[in-house]
This record gives sequence, structure tokens and C-alpha cells, in this order.
Amino acid sequence: MEAAWEAALAALLRAEAEIAAFKRAEPRGASFSQQWDMDEAFSDLACSQNAALERLLLVPAPDLAALATKLARAVEDLAWELPQADATMAQLAADAERLAAQSGTVPAGPGKTV
Repeated sequence: MEAAWEAALAALLRAEAEIAAFKRAEPRGASFSQQWDMDEAFSDLACSQNAALERLLLVPAPDLAALATKLARAVEDLAWELPQADATMAQLAADAERLAAQSGTVPAGPGKTV
């Protein structure tokens, strides 16, 4: 589980680094045709980043720190708007329940209080 998590996190960080490098290299004052090409390239990078985020969110969190990372990324990147939103939100819930059970805490469950 840990290796899959590390690989998914590394892939997301690479995708984010590619977007940052693209933005730094983007020329100012480009022609319409150049801007169109750059927009297409940026769109491809953004799709890759979204796919990497979904992969990360779909990998079971190995520990509470990973779950915290997943939750922060989900909120920051509006993960509920991604194509696999239902699956990613279900995985977050499964992670929380599994990790709570491992710690001896009984999860309250949907609509319940502890």
C-alpha cells in the first residue's frame, strides 16, 4: 500500500512541476496562433495533473498523514468536480474508516455523531 501511495504522490508532484515549468517558460506577447498552441499544451498538462490527482485519491492512504494529504488535495483541487468524483470520495471515506478502526476509534458513520 505504501509503495502505491508513494508512486501516486510522486506522479502528482511531477505533473504539478511540469505545469509550473510551463508557466515559467510561457512567452509574453505571443501571437494568437502561438497562444492557441500554448493553451492546447497547457490543457493537456492540466488533464494530466487531474488524472494524477485522481490516481492519488483512489490509492488507499497508508496512514493518517496520507489521509490528511488526500483531504487537503481534494479540497484545494476541488476533487468533487473530477470525472471519478464518486469513486475518489468513496475512497476517502473508506480510508478514514479503515484508519480509525486501526487506531481503535469507532467511526461515527454518515449522519451520526460520536
